[in-house]
Amino acid sequence: LEAILRDEALLKLWLTDYINHNHTNGFVGYAFEDARGAVLAAFRGSESTHGCAPSNVDWWDNVRAPLLGSAQYDDVRRFAARHARRPLLFTGHSKGAHNALYALATSQNTAARAVVFDAQGFARGQLSEAERAALEERALNYVQRDDVVGALLWHPERRIFAQGVGE
Repeated sequence: LEAILRDEALLKLWLTDYINHNHTNGFVGYAFEDARGAVLAAFRGSESTHGCAPSNVDWWDNVRAPLLGSAQYDDVRRFAARHARRPLLFTGHSKGAHNALYALATSQNTAARAVVFDAQGFARGQLSEAERAALEERALNYVQRDDVVGALLWHPERRIFAQGVGE
C-alpha cells in the first residue's frame, strides 16, 4: 500500500467497481478508472481455506471450468458488461487470469484487451470461433516456464514464457 501511495501513475486511478462473492462462488473483481475513463478490470486468483474464501471453491472451480464451465463465468460476464463502452484492459493471475481471458472472449467491447499472468487455458471446443479469435487477436498471457497452471489445457491467446527468478 505504501508503494502504491508513492506511485504517481497509480495515484491517478480510482476504484470504481468491486464485486466480492468469496462466500459463494469465489469470484472477486475490481475496476479501476483513470481520468480519461479507461478501465483496468482485475480479477483475483485462487484462494484456499487459509485465504479469504471460506472453502476451496476456487480450486474446485479450476477443475470444473474446462469441463462444465466455471461457476464464476456469469459474474465475469456481468462485470465485463458493466464496462463495455470504455477503453478496457482485463488482467489477473492464475484463476483471475483465466477469468480475464474469458471476460475478453465474451465481451462485446471490441477495443478491450487482456494482459494476464499464468492463466489456465480452456478445453478445446469450449469457446466459439469468435471468442477464440478475440483471444488470438487481443490477449497476452505471460507464463512462468515452470508454472503448471499456465501450461494446462488449450491456449488460443499469445503466450510468452519467462524464466522464474526464485521467490
